[in-house]
Amino acid sequence: MTESTSLPLRSQVSIDETWDLESVFASPADWEAAGKELTKMITKLTAYQGKIKEGPKKLHAYLRLFDEAGTLAGKIRNYASNYYSVDTTNQVNGARLGQTRSLLSDLGAATAFFEPELMMIGLDVVDGWTRSTPELGYFSHGLDKLRRKQTHVRSGEVEEALAMTADSFGGPSTIYGALNNADLVFKPALSSKGAGKEVGQASIGGLTTDPDRETRRTAWENYNDSYLAYKNTLADIYISQLKQDVFNARTHNYETSLHASLGPNNVPVEVYHNLLKVFQKNLPTWHRYWRLRREIMDVDTFHVYDIKAPLTTDKPYVPFKQAVDWICEGLAPLGEECVEVVRKGCLEQRWVDRVRNKGKRQGAFTSGTGGTYPFIMMSWAD
Repeated sequence: MTESTSLPLRSQVSIDETWDLESVFASPADWEAAGKELTKMITKLTAYQGKIKEGPKKLHAYLRLFDEAGTLAGKIRNYASNYYSVDTTNQVNGARLGQTRSLLSDLGAATAFFEPELMMIGLDVVDGWTRSTPELGYFSHGLDKLRRKQTHVRSGEVEEALAMTADSFGGPSTIYGALNNADLVFKPALSSKGAGKEVGQASIGGLTTDPDRETRRTAWENYNDSYLAYKNTLADIYISQLKQDVFNARTHNYETSLHASLGPNNVPVEVYHNLLKVFQKNLPTWHRYWRLRREIMDVDTFHVYDIKAPLTTDKPYVPFKQAVDWICEGLAPLGEECVEVVRKGCLEQRWVDRVRNKGKRQGAFTSGTGGTYPFIMMSWAD
């Protein structure tokens, strides 16, 4: 190995390339204080149990408090989850996320009575309240959603018990996240010239687009070898998740776990199956594309690590600011005000966490809630 390219620690990266989570809470102490405030709100919400039937004013008061609690809970989760996502090796971040999950479980348990109670009152009665009380007008959509799932709502006691298990039932996802983003160790990729390049969740995407085929091959194989080393553990995690999904479907009277996943969003299962059919129908197009790629690359066998290989020797150079400029050009039809909000957010207000570092989770996502920026996590390379 003649040289080595490694990822920096989170503490070593430029703050300009990270997101501004201090805009959510100025300090960890402020986050802790928000958690205590949410706990007080949860206690107040619990006091509404059995009282919604008193009429539209009581319903409105509950919904206002519930909205406030939900907004605060969203900010608490956003802060904790985003800190963890960019450095999964930091135990403080992990502990903070664990506290958040417990708080959200408490909130779910405290408000589990609400939907069963509305069912007891009668949805037609509640519908009358929303039509006669202007302040409840915004609740009509929620009421429509409740109508669709009324056969899947259990008693208040059952819903509360299920909500209390939410944190524990999140085990498979939590364990997979810790293994996938923090504990897996990957051997470095080696280029055709013997140069070593660190393989990690934040770098694998870039390595599989490297012009050097040996870099792509060793990166891809070393990345997947680490998963294969834990194949039994991963299988057990997956089986546990499947059992949880089946349990959730059965306890809420859904035909299958697929129905339980799609039903709350009013998506027919036919949409899911049709998506698969359309993809399968168009597989020959993909196969033709890959054959063309193999011919252009002049290789005997086309591998997975060749899918993203560049087809030109002219490597594009796109600085982050250039990408923002292009995005803003595309948004121009929405008006100058919209464009300036996006430009300022990306270049000044630090909406985007784009730096690559050790411990950063894989993939990319956007994460925002009421009262925060629409944060974006990604791993950027010019």
